[in-house]
Amino acid sequence: MEKFALVNSNCVSQIPHTCASSSNENTKSRIVDAIELYRALEDDSERFLVRASDDQLYLLKLVNSQLRRRLVANEALTSILLEKLELPTPNWAAVHISEEFIDMYPALWFGPGKRRRRPKAGLHFGSQLVMGKDKSPPYEFLPSSWISRVRNSEEFIGITVFDRWCGSRQIRQVQYVRDDSNRSLRAVFVGHGYCLSDSQLSFRNRTSNKSQSENVRTTDQRNYEQILASGTLKRWAQRIGAISLGDLWDALSLIPEEWTAPNEFQRVAPFLMKRYVDLQAEFPSLPMERTPS
Repeated sequence: MEKFALVNSNCVSQIPHTCASSSNENTKSRIVDAIELYRALEDDSERFLVRASDDQLYLLKLVNSQLRRRLVANEALTSILLEKLELPTPNWAAVHISEEFIDMYPALWFGPGKRRRRPKAGLHFGSQLVMGKDKSPPYEFLPSSWISRVRNSEEFIGITVFDRWCGSRQIRQVQYVRDDSNRSLRAVFVGHGYCLSDSQLSFRNRTSNKSQSENVRTTDQRNYEQILASGTLKRWAQRIGAISLGDLWDALSLIPEEWTAPNEFQRVAPFLMKRYVDLQAEFPSLPMERTPS
């Protein structure tokens, strides 16, 4: 019997009807206040489900170390770029937690046993909870008979090219949500912390037993049966090629200063401008005549 898996189905019980469904709307960075804590996520003591002042639910990631700061900055920047490319990803926000909020919810303290630490008040990363239009929780894995129900399967090609452009070092994470009806599904791409993690290296300087384009795909290879479909790679490459240096600096300007060290991201924009040429080694069918400008 084929199986499928729901993602954190217990974290969407007893939550208000105002939870956001997955959206492709372009939204700019904004600051919201955390006003209610629902629960810590079982797989991570530094991630929580909270309701914010915009009446939306967010997966809150505490920014409590230099590594965490870089990861959430990467995730925010990647989300902005994905929105520009119209690839589906959760809306994000800088979620402000106050000293009073921390006092109210001691569950926010993190760390093992007696070494638990109080989080710092300030801006932390929030990714809007992904749900279907009928408020149903997302799926992480699908049975083979459901693959044909995914409406935006072509966007798996787009996210693969994007991840290679950004130097991602992780397997692509995806969640599937119910769309207009119970039979229609839509893929939403999540978990971008390790994009932009390789900004000192070019693609061709990295070695692996597998193609790097395979390393950044989802674990479900059925999503890539049409990866070399005529014209599809070229269309996505042209979209990436249309992102200008000014667009990149605009995106970087939306990242809260608290999440980056001084001058930390200065090399990112010029680096991404050069990455397009390196993509030719991974995807020979990409057009050579169009590079970001």
